[in-house]
Amino acid sequence: MSDSDNRTAPGGAFNEIKLEYEYLDSFTKMLAAKRAMDEKYLTDLRSLENAWKEAWANWAESGIWPLISPFVSYFKDEMGHLERTIEEITPKLKKLEEAASPAHFYYGEFYPGTTFDDLDSTYQKEQQESKIARRIDSTSVNSWHSKAQSLQDCLLLEQDRNYRRAVWKQHKAVKRATKWYIKCMPVVLENHQQRAEDIKSHIQATLTRYR
Repeated sequence: MSDSDNRTAPGGAFNEIKLEYEYLDSFTKMLAAKRAMDEKYLTDLRSLENAWKEAWANWAESGIWPLISPFVSYFKDEMGHLERTIEEITPKLKKLEEAASPAHFYYGEFYPGTTFDDLDSTYQKEQQESKIARRIDSTSVNSWHSKAQSLQDCLLLEQDRNYRRAVWKQHKAVKRATKWYIKCMPVVLENHQQRAEDIKSHIQATLTRYR
């Protein structure tokens, strides 16, 4: 296994959070769809109640009431449960839907959603040019000097120049990414954790009501 196989991919922590955000976003959309279904079901139950309200009054005064009253109570409890559920989840959903995506955090022109890929590519380029530069020997140096058109051309071999350029680009990318991590990553982590806690709180509250 090569050393590159053992390296942590640049931006791995950010990309993992970004992926989890997308999953939580999908889950939030499912919660919104469930709320819409509950709202429709509640509307249907209310329509049913209104349609049979007069009959209920007659049933309550008859001998069948002890038989059917448990179901009527269940019917009303179900509507009350739906009303409370919708009332509780609506503000929570709004908060979850407004949560900032980590991909929206910029640092200057640095866009973390794609630039971490550039970090890896600049590293690979530096490694490639380094291998080429290490193969420079006296023979290649003499050959280069003999073909040089000017004194400036003699200062650095093309292989060495390419390697130095690759190192400079890699250092620039790393410096920019480091600044982003210092400036933005704490906020990204805090928002991500808060969003997860909000969803956890909602799930616990929902499951508790059904026990």
